[in-house]
Amino acid sequence: MPLVPIAAVLVPPNRQRSEIAPEGLSELMESIQAIGLLHPPVVRQEGEQIFLVAGERRLSAIRLMGKLNKPFRYAGQPVPAGLLPVTDMGDLSPAEAHEAELEENIRRVDISLADKAKAIAALHELRTRQTSPGEPPPTYLDTGREAFPQLESDRAAIKARNHLVIAKNLHIPEVAKAKTEKEAMKVINRRAQAEQNARLAELVGQQAATDLHEVHHADCTEWLAAYAGPRFDCILIDPPYG
Repeated sequence: MPLVPIAAVLVPPNRQRSEIAPEGLSELMESIQAIGLLHPPVVRQEGEQIFLVAGERRLSAIRLMGKLNKPFRYAGQPVPAGLLPVTDMGDLSPAEAHEAELEENIRRVDISLADKAKAIAALHELRTRQTSPGEPPPTYLDTGREAFPQLESDRAAIKARNHLVIAKNLHIPEVAKAKTEKEAMKVINRRAQAEQNARLAELVGQQAATDLHEVHHADCTEWLAAYAGPRFDCILIDPPYG
């Protein structure tokens, strides 16, 4: 069981979460105390320094547990106070290392919208490939809970969906250059509406080319009173306002 001094584990500033919900941290502490630490944080070493790659919530919970003198176990063994079980990046399989790298990218605060969208899309694809035969693929909610654990479920699902949509539209220069999720989704929605309008105009044009149309320039009330023909598609009127 590899152990390192918990005080020696550094969290890169560009990766640090802006906030960790206290209630979520409390629940995690209770879980670690009750059943032990299931998955140790992932770290990488650069010379004499140890940097966190994935597992910041677990690290925060265990640090707080140490301050409160609350012991915990890992792999059935008690963990000495002040020490932290870790997994080194070099010990992971290619798939596990890829997962840890995705976790790191999703948590970074300086990452661009495009890169974050690609990381979340890659995570969604990874979880889809990991689905057992006969099981349903992950939903937006599943990915949202993993990528945005600090948010309420509905909001997390919406953000996951938006990032997956953005990832699929990064070939559009305006989307790729967008600074915020809202800005990117505006571009995507605007283009989708324009494409829908173009398809509708094409369908209307095709229909107009095959139908007989008549245009009547008349007083609407007089024309309707005398009209006895088949149904009509529309009436354009100019009421005498003013």
